[in-house]
Amino acid sequence: AAMGLMKKRDAHGQTLLHRCARGGGATKVFEYLMEVAAATAGGKGGAGVLPGQTLDGMRDGYGRTPLQWAVINGHEALARRMTDRDVQCDATGVRDAQGETALEMAERRAVCAAADLRVQGKNQSVWGSIAKALGGSGGTKNLKKTGKM
Repeated sequence: AAMGLMKKRDAHGQTLLHRCARGGGATKVFEYLMEVAAATAGGKGGAGVLPGQTLDGMRDGYGRTPLQWAVINGHEALARRMTDRDVQCDATGVRDAQGETALEMAERRAVCAAADLRVQGKNQSVWGSIAKALGGSGGTKNLKKTGKM
Protein backbone atom coordinates (compact mmCIF):
# COMPACT_ATOMS: atom_id res chain seq x y z
CA ALA A 1 0.00 0.00 0.00
CA ALA A 2 2.82 2.44 0.83
CA MET A 3 4.53 1.76 -2.50
CA GLY A 4 1.29 2.54 -4.28
CA LEU A 5 1.05 5.90 -2.53
CA MET A 6 4.66 6.79 -3.32
CA LYS A 7 4.22 5.95 -7.01
CA LYS A 8 0.87 7.69 -7.38
CA ARG A 9 0.89 10.89 -9.42
CA ASP A 10 -1.67 13.67 -9.70
CA ALA A 11 -2.93 15.30 -12.90
CA HIS A 12 0.34 17.31 -13.11
CA GLY A 13 2.53 14.22 -12.72
CA GLN A 14 3.50 15.12 -9.17
CA THR A 15 4.19 12.59 -6.44
CA LEU A 16 3.79 13.09 -2.69
CA LEU A 17 7.41 14.23 -2.60
CA HIS A 18 6.74 16.88 -5.26
CA ARG A 19 3.67 18.09 -3.36
CA CYS A 20 5.58 18.25 -0.07
CA ALA A 21 8.39 20.27 -1.69
CA ARG A 22 6.05 22.52 -3.64
CA GLY A 23 3.79 23.24 -0.67
CA GLY A 24 6.57 23.72 1.86
CA GLY A 25 5.88 20.71 4.03
CA ALA A 26 7.88 20.45 7.21
CA THR A 27 11.28 18.81 6.83
CA LYS A 28 10.01 16.07 9.16
CA VAL A 29 7.21 15.30 6.66
CA PHE A 30 9.78 15.17 3.85
CA GLU A 31 12.02 12.88 5.91
CA TYR A 32 9.07 10.60 6.69
CA LEU A 33 8.18 10.38 2.99
CA MET A 34 11.80 9.57 2.18
CA GLU A 35 11.82 6.82 4.83
CA VAL A 36 8.61 5.32 3.45
CA ALA A 37 9.98 5.50 -0.09
CA ALA A 38 13.28 3.93 0.93
CA ALA A 39 11.56 1.15 2.86
CA THR A 40 9.21 0.34 0.01
CA ALA A 41 12.04 0.47 -2.54
CA GLY A 42 14.52 -1.41 -0.35
CA GLY A 43 17.01 1.47 -0.57
CA LYS A 44 18.12 4.44 1.47
CA GLY A 45 17.26 8.09 1.03
CA GLY A 46 17.80 9.60 -2.40
CA ALA A 47 19.55 6.47 -3.65
CA GLY A 48 16.36 4.42 -3.59
CA VAL A 49 13.37 6.72 -3.56
CA LEU A 50 11.46 4.40 -5.82
CA PRO A 51 12.85 1.34 -7.58
CA GLY A 52 15.51 2.55 -10.01
CA GLN A 53 14.84 6.22 -9.32
CA THR A 54 16.42 9.14 -7.43
CA LEU A 55 14.83 12.47 -6.54
CA ASP A 56 16.66 13.96 -9.53
CA GLY A 57 14.92 11.42 -11.76
CA MET A 58 11.47 12.21 -10.38
CA ARG A 59 10.23 14.65 -12.99
CA ASP A 60 6.66 15.91 -12.99
CA GLY A 61 4.59 17.18 -15.91
CA TYR A 62 6.60 20.43 -15.88
CA GLY A 63 9.90 18.55 -16.01
CA ARG A 64 10.65 19.63 -12.43
CA THR A 65 12.09 17.72 -9.52
CA PRO A 66 11.03 18.10 -5.87
CA LEU A 67 14.16 20.23 -5.24
CA GLN A 68 13.24 22.61 -8.03
CA TRP A 69 9.75 23.07 -6.55
CA ALA A 70 11.16 23.77 -3.10
CA VAL A 71 13.46 26.40 -4.62
CA ILE A 72 10.78 28.04 -6.78
CA ASN A 73 8.50 28.47 -3.79
CA GLY A 74 11.22 29.67 -1.43
CA HIS A 75 11.22 26.72 0.97
CA GLU A 76 14.79 27.07 2.18
CA ALA A 77 14.76 24.37 4.88
CA LEU A 78 13.49 21.77 2.41
CA ALA A 79 15.94 22.85 -0.29
CA ARG A 80 18.80 22.55 2.19
CA ARG A 81 17.58 19.14 3.37
CA MET A 82 17.31 17.85 -0.19
CA THR A 83 20.94 18.71 -0.86
CA ASP A 84 22.26 17.04 2.31
CA ARG A 85 24.70 14.24 1.63
CA ASP A 86 22.24 11.41 2.28
CA VAL A 87 19.64 12.76 -0.15
CA GLN A 88 22.00 14.36 -2.69
CA CYS A 89 19.75 16.23 -5.09
CA ASP A 90 21.67 17.86 -7.92
CA ALA A 91 21.22 21.65 -7.81
CA THR A 92 23.36 22.46 -10.85
CA GLY A 93 23.08 19.63 -13.37
CA VAL A 94 19.38 18.80 -13.57
CA ARG A 95 17.35 21.14 -15.78
CA ASP A 96 13.57 21.53 -15.94
CA ALA A 97 11.55 21.78 -19.15
CA GLN A 98 12.50 25.48 -19.43
CA GLY A 99 16.20 24.61 -19.18
CA GLU A 100 16.84 25.94 -15.66
CA THR A 101 18.66 24.29 -12.79
CA ALA A 102 17.58 24.72 -9.17
CA LEU A 103 20.54 27.05 -8.58
CA GLU A 104 19.64 29.21 -11.58
CA MET A 105 16.03 29.39 -10.36
CA ALA A 106 17.17 30.62 -6.95
CA GLU A 107 19.64 33.15 -8.33
CA ARG A 108 17.09 34.58 -10.77
CA ARG A 109 14.53 35.05 -7.99
CA ALA A 110 17.16 36.71 -5.80
CA VAL A 111 17.29 39.67 -8.18
CA CYS A 112 15.46 42.73 -6.82
CA ALA A 113 13.68 43.31 -10.14
CA ALA A 114 12.33 39.75 -10.21
CA ALA A 115 9.45 40.37 -7.78
CA ASP A 116 6.98 38.86 -10.24
CA LEU A 117 8.82 35.52 -10.00
CA ARG A 118 8.76 35.30 -6.21
CA VAL A 119 6.08 33.95 -3.89
CA GLN A 120 4.08 36.79 -2.40
CA GLY A 121 5.27 37.82 1.04
CA LYS A 122 8.87 36.63 0.60
CA ASN A 123 11.73 38.90 -0.35
CA GLN A 124 14.74 38.26 -2.52
CA SER A 125 17.00 37.46 0.44
CA VAL A 126 15.19 34.11 0.81
CA TRP A 127 16.30 33.07 -2.67
CA GLY A 128 19.76 34.56 -2.18
CA SER A 129 20.14 32.35 0.86
CA ILE A 130 18.87 29.31 -1.04
CA ALA A 131 21.25 30.04 -3.92
CA LYS A 132 24.15 30.22 -1.49
CA ALA A 133 23.09 26.92 0.13
CA LEU A 134 23.02 25.32 -3.34
CA GLY A 135 26.59 26.39 -4.05
CA GLY A 136 25.95 29.74 -5.71
CA SER A 137 27.14 33.16 -4.66
CA GLY A 138 23.80 34.30 -3.29
CA GLY A 139 24.30 37.49 -5.29
CA THR A 140 23.29 38.65 -8.74
CA LYS A 141 26.63 39.53 -10.34
CA ASN A 142 26.97 36.00 -11.79
CA LEU A 143 23.62 36.37 -13.50
CA LYS A 144 24.68 39.62 -15.12
CA LYS A 145 27.73 37.86 -16.59
CA THR A 146 25.67 35.01 -18.04
CA GLY A 147 22.92 37.23 -19.39
CA LYS A 148 20.20 35.46 -17.38
CA MET A 149 19.09 38.65 -15.69
